[in-house]
Amino acid sequence: MERKHQHLLNVARALYFQSRVPIRFRGDCVLIATFLINRLLASLLHNSYPYQLLYNASVEYESFRIFGSLCFASTLPSLRTKFHPRATACVFIGYPQGIKGYKLYDIATKTNFVSRDVFHEHIFPFHFVTHSNKVQDLFPEFVLPKPVC
Repeated sequence: MERKHQHLLNVARALYFQSRVPIRFRGDCVLIATFLINRLLASLLHNSYPYQLLYNASVEYESFRIFGSLCFASTLPSLRTKFHPRATACVFIGYPQGIKGYKLYDIATKTNFVSRDVFHEHIFPFHFVTHSNKVQDLFPEFVLPKPVC
C-alpha cells in the first residue's frame, strides 16, 4: 500500500513540476495521476489495465491531454454579442468523473468548469506566471540545451 502511495505521489509531483501550476492545484495533480495510472498496464495484474478490469471497458487514449496545457473553451452564445470573444483561454486540469469533457481553469475569472474544446498542448500558461509576475526558474543552476527546430 505504501509503495502504491509513493508511486501515485511521484506521478503527481512529475505532473506538477512539468506543468508549473500553482500549488493550489495539487489535488488535481493527484486526481489526474490516479486517472493515468489506472489506464496503464499493470504487471501485478498480469499485464492488464486496472480500468479495464474494474469497468469491463476498453481504455481509449484519444481523449488524453497534457496536464496544465493551454486550451480554449467556447463562450455561451447567449452571453455574448457579435463583438465578444467566441472562446476564452483556459488551462486543462483534469477529467471529471462520469462526464464526457475536460475540467478547465479559466485564467481570467479564476474559476473551474467542464467543457469539450480545442487544445494547444505545447503551450503551458503557468510557465510564464509566478506570484511576483516574473518568470520563475525552478532549477537555476542547470543549463538546458535549447531545442533545435
